[in-house]
Amino acid sequence: MVLALFGRETFYRAKVAITPDVDRANAEHRRAALGYLFWPAALYEHYVEREPASSWYRLQVRQALRFGVRSTAVAIGALLWPLIGSLLIGNVAFTLVMYALAIVLDCVLFVIWLRHAVRYSKRAARGETFDLEPLRIATTRKAAVRE
Repeated sequence: MVLALFGRETFYRAKVAITPDVDRANAEHRRAALGYLFWPAALYEHYVEREPASSWYRLQVRQALRFGVRSTAVAIGALLWPLIGSLLIGNVAFTLVMYALAIVLDCVLFVIWLRHAVRYSKRAARGETFDLEPLRIATTRKAAVRE
């Protein structure tokens, strides 16, 4: 028989001592992790402080906000370039090819964003201090040709 544990009680209803500092740190970790996945939450946390926050948390909120705004700007640019191109060049075939390439590019950018957002969110949930990584585009290295 499996019994569910509710709140902070153990199996024999003994109270578990959890200090408010541990609760606050865990709440900060959760809210910082959420900010990387959903940047309006970081915007809200940036302007509305619920309680005195740690410097780690304020740093993470600023980073999550910067990551979210930068990602949104890249996404808007990725969505707008085919529209601008189709307005400038009136060829129908060119427009169809451009929108097909744009769909592929949007999917690739979404996967890149999701990978970064989940990685940053997990690191913030663990309480790590880190800086945002610059966007690295994979390039192939030319191997030396042996003759």
